[in-house]
Amino acid sequence: MRRAWWFWLAAALMLLPRAGSAQLVVGRVLEAGSGTPVADVLVKLEYRPEPKAVTDSGGNFRLVLPRAGRFTVICKPPGFYAAFADVESAGTDTVEVVLRLRPRPGERLESAEGSRVEVIVLGGSEARPAPGLTVHAAGPGRRRAVTDAAGRARFRGLGPGRWTFSARNDSLGRAEAERLIPSRAVKLRLFLRLRRPAAAVDSSGAGE
Repeated sequence: MRRAWWFWLAAALMLLPRAGSAQLVVGRVLEAGSGTPVADVLVKLEYRPEPKAVTDSGGNFRLVLPRAGRFTVICKPPGFYAAFADVESAGTDTVEVVLRLRPRPGERLESAEGSRVEVIVLGGSEARPAPGLTVHAAGPGRRRAVTDAAGRARFRGLGPGRWTFSARNDSLGRAEAERLIPSRAVKLRLFLRLRRPAAAVDSSGAGE
């Protein structure tokens, strides 16, 4: 009886996925109906800590799963209803998924019309690109975008008016810049250099 129990235990262990195996979710984010790729939106996994990715110009993304199992992929950018997809990985396989976003009526925050702004966020003493940071845009409305591996955050369909772009990081500091966007559609690029606030100088004469 003991020998049979060990046999079944060994068989069960052999069926488990091997530790350290790469498990991926690759996919695209498209606008429902038109099938247009949606770039520069955040896709994440319902897990702690959350694996995250930002779609490229073709709406493509890639997530590394923390382990084999069942997960939910989520994408909920401003101006769209949230899109979800349940995926299941059981080893070294790659799971493919397509997320289709439906615009919220009257709340579309980004479109082909309007101005485009590319914000490049740099940080540290060597001014290196700062990926994975949220850049906020405040003006005639509010937007946000996440920087990619090159530190770039892209905004599309911004209306005319004065916009403030800002980003912050606990270790690198914060930065802010203002731009006046004209009524005609333009393309702009600006740089945000993250800096930590200078230490306060004690001018009271204490300790002299």
